[in-house]
Amino acid sequence: QNENTDGSIFKLSNFSPAESGYYRFTITNIWAQDLTISSDPITVNILLDAAPANPQATATDFDKIQLQWDGTTGINYEIQRSTTSGSGYATIAITSPGAKSYTDNTLTANTTYYYRIRASYGAETSPYTPQVSAKTKAQIAPNTDLKHRPQYNGNISAIKWKSHGDTEEKLYTYHYDPMNRITKAQYSQGSSTLNNWTTTLAKGGFSVNNITYDLNGNIQNLNRQSIGTDFRTID
Repeated sequence: QNENTDGSIFKLSNFSPAESGYYRFTITNIWAQDLTISSDPITVNILLDAAPANPQATATDFDKIQLQWDGTTGINYEIQRSTTSGSGYATIAITSPGAKSYTDNTLTANTTYYYRIRASYGAETSPYTPQVSAKTKAQIAPNTDLKHRPQYNGNISAIKWKSHGDTEEKLYTYHYDPMNRITKAQYSQGSSTLNNWTTTLAKGGFSVNNITYDLNGNIQNLNRQSIGTDFRTID
């Protein structure tokens, strides 16, 4: 209801896509007796005149990049990708309505990918966002050297365990720098009876490498990989 007496235009805003359609309005002037005007139906359409805001791209693994943007309820989003900055884009996905993120999978390690995103609703589409990019992480070759180095200063040199139903024992060997900080923890599976710790599937998997510290001795970075053939980063 518009009660302005200065004749200013009355605006309705913040329509959602579900509210697009046909509307009728009525004008009533309480100062003039019996003055009422009813309109014919008017069409309200959703116009996507702005690109999605705050697009971001973040590499989360050697084959994954996470995309994020400010999504709107009821709006789909078209995602395009390229390996060339500024050109060569191709559509890789159209999201479900209201989505605010998308994970791009099965990418090539250590490769930069470029993305742009636009909103879509029916036949309406917005402009594309500015280009965003991210470089997938490089795969880290596991260190399968399982040298056991005895420690005589209280540091744990190795740990071995076996759970009920396991066919093999599990083993971690630990390595330290001169300041007694762990530099790596090597994992494998096998048999202490046979002194064989070279199970192909497990060797190197779950190992912790590339541990770095700040000047106070706090861990800054580390890398831990899954068990299997691709040694996927899990930490």
